[in-house]
Amino acid sequence: RRGGEETGEGFAEVFPSFLWVVRDFALQLVTSGGSTLSQRDYLERSLQQTPGHSPQVEEKNRVRRMLQAFFPDRDCVTLKRPVEDEESLQGLDTLPDQALRPEFLVQAKQLRERVFSRAPPKRVKGAAVDGAMLIGLASAYADAMNKGGVPTVGDAWTSVCSSRNAQAAYSAVDFAGSAAQALEDGRLPLGDADLEHCLGMMVEEAR
Repeated sequence: RRGGEETGEGFAEVFPSFLWVVRDFALQLVTSGGSTLSQRDYLERSLQQTPGHSPQVEEKNRVRRMLQAFFPDRDCVTLKRPVEDEESLQGLDTLPDQALRPEFLVQAKQLRERVFSRAPPKRVKGAAVDGAMLIGLASAYADAMNKGGVPTVGDAWTSVCSSRNAQAAYSAVDFAGSAAQALEDGRLPLGDADLEHCLGMMVEEAR
C-alpha cells in the first residue's frame, strides 16, 4: 500500500495456491516439435503475453500478469470430457457416476486426492480461515476487481471479521435468551447467588 492506495505488493503472501482445472480437455500436450508438455507447462504457455495493443489484448495480458504476480504457486490439471454425447452433457449434474467416462472418473478422483492432500490450512494475519470466511474474502476480491479496482487485503479481511463477529454476537444472544427461558421455566425462583452462578455459566457457554 502506497499513499493510501493498494499496490498489490504482498498479495502472493496471502493468496492461496492456484490450481487451474480445465474440463473437456481434448488437446494433445505436445509442442510443435513433438516434445511432451506437462500440464504445468501448458498453464505457463497460456499465461505468456499475447502480441498486440488492442483493448481486448491489453485486458487479457493484464489478467495474465496478475495471475503470474499474485499466484507464484500455481499448477494445472486437465480433465477429459465426462460424457460423449451432447445431450448427456447438458444434464451432467443429474447423471450417476456409472454414466460418466471411466477415464474422467479416474482423473476426478486424482484431483480430489490432490486437493485434499496438498491444500494447507489458510491463514490471514495468523488466524485460520474457514470456508465461510474464505468465501467472504473471495467475494470481496471479486467485487473489487469487477468494479475495476484492486482488492485491498486489509479491508477485505476486516469486513469478513466484522461479519463473523456480528454473527457470533447474534448467536450468543440467541443462546443466552434460550437458556434464560429454560431457566425461568424450570428453576426459578432462585436466590441471588444461585442466579448469578447460572447466568455466569450461560455466558461462558454462549462464548
